[in-house]
Amino acid sequence: MTPATESAPITLAQALTQLVARQDLSRDEMLGIMRQVMSGAVPAEQLAGLLMALRVKRESVDEIAAAAQVMREFATPVPINLEDIPNLVDLCGTGATVPTALTFPPPPCLWWLPLVPRWPSTGAEP
Repeated sequence: MTPATESAPITLAQALTQLVARQDLSRDEMLGIMRQVMSGAVPAEQLAGLLMALRVKRESVDEIAAAAQVMREFATPVPINLEDIPNLVDLCGTGATVPTALTFPPPPCLWWLPLVPRWPSTGAEP
């Protein structure tokens, strides 16, 4: 069941304008924008712009927390009986210590992660 979508306090265009000006979105603003995104109301090109603007500005704690809250609202629960699968292991992870191109490897390929060298620092923030 999809959560009820509240009206966004600001439009996507207003959010992009604010982010390009390097201003954080409030928690409520991000909740509204993310509900639009997760309900499929935001075209891929606009979503790419939103994500790039957030990354360039640097995501705030409130923006990340609001996005995570909405993703949990839209997540489909997976019922699991641990008595039937006693040795279940969740292998999901981002691989955050490796270069961006290698950030989302499929779980069976994770054996090589300790072998990836750290990339030299250029002195600039990532």
